[in-house]
Amino acid sequence: GYGALLRTPEGQIVDMSKVSSVSFTTASAAFTSKNYSVMVGSAEALAAALAAPLSKEQTFAYPNPGPDPATGNVTFGYNLQAAADITLKIFDVGGKLVKERKATGAAGANTLTWDTTNKRGQKLGSGVYIYILEGAGNKLIDKLAIIR
Repeated sequence: GYGALLRTPEGQIVDMSKVSSVSFTTASAAFTSKNYSVMVGSAEALAAALAAPLSKEQTFAYPNPGPDPATGNVTFGYNLQAAADITLKIFDVGGKLVKERKATGAAGANTLTWDTTNKRGQKLGSGVYIYILEGAGNKLIDKLAIIR
């Protein structure tokens, strides 16, 4: 039930459960000291290290278009390699900040819910909105639609 990952000094991650051995060569005959990291844990714990943080493939708003008819919310799903503070900013198409949320995400998959209101607590109207999700030194910018 456990796995092992090897992270090279260049940032490459090798999933040791998928290979039987790993070889490294150097460009010069002189010995060069390099640091490698080995991570051992459950598959769930290692999943965060394998996924890119705040990547377009791992970060999304749903439903989009929203909001969810049952809750009136839009949920943002994102992945982090390590726990980090996250900031979500929602802008209208004119560039005006309409809402900002802050949270602390854990390593792995996370969600952050937005009730589709502005800073004054009023429900936003139908339209296209831009969101910026920032955390762990990464930033993702994307758009979502609200249909009322």
